[in-house]
Amino acid sequence: MRIAALAFVSLLALGACNPSTSSNSDAPAAAANDATPPQASGVAFRQEATLTIGGQSIHQIIYHDGARIRTEMPSPAGGSMTSIVNSETHEAISIMQIGGRTMATRTDLSQVQSGASQPVDIDALRAQMQARTHRVGDCSAGGENGSEWSVEPPPEVQAPAVARTMCLTNDGIMIQMKQDGVIVFDTTSLQRGPQDASLFAVPPGVQVTETHLPSRESVNAAIERARAAAAGQGTP
Repeated sequence: MRIAALAFVSLLALGACNPSTSSNSDAPAAAANDATPPQASGVAFRQEATLTIGGQSIHQIIYHDGARIRTEMPSPAGGSMTSIVNSETHEAISIMQIGGRTMATRTDLSQVQSGASQPVDIDALRAQMQARTHRVGDCSAGGENGSEWSVEPPPEVQAPAVARTMCLTNDGIMIQMKQDGVIVFDTTSLQRGPQDASLFAVPPGVQVTETHLPSRESVNAAIERARAAAAGQGTP
């Protein structure tokens, strides 16, 4: 599910790494010619798209409204998977429906920053992402027009040589993604407008299990223990 995760993370990154913009889909064409990509943090919409993974097509539905985003897709084990992320409350909800049962978990995403040696500089992250982003040209998908953007990985990331591009509307909605020129995320329909608040909450009557992410301190400690163990095994 790497492509599914990549498409989801790209949507979140676009909303987090750029300032607010208008939700007008008829924004001037000059907006697509700027040095930085538009973003969808101020746009509410419902989007249906097709993910292509290993030659298999997977239907996905995305709801976006303000700081909240919901994605729905079939589960490999049958049933469905739903993910809800609220960047204001820093929580993520996962809902699984399998065999007539509905299970939900909630994770506090703010824990990711606990134990950090220094605060995250959002402005610096935004500048770094913008410096790696380049406009490729015009594009279209799902009856929408937009601009195609390529985003280079950070220099410190040893990533495989894979070319990825995203097609964004003038109001910042990702309508298509390509990997080495092959479409892996393709919009089939898009409707702008406010979304029902109930879409971003756990269904009534469903029990929620609280999950916890490890702090950065505990992760770093585990890495150091692994390094020490590896060094010990290599000592005659």
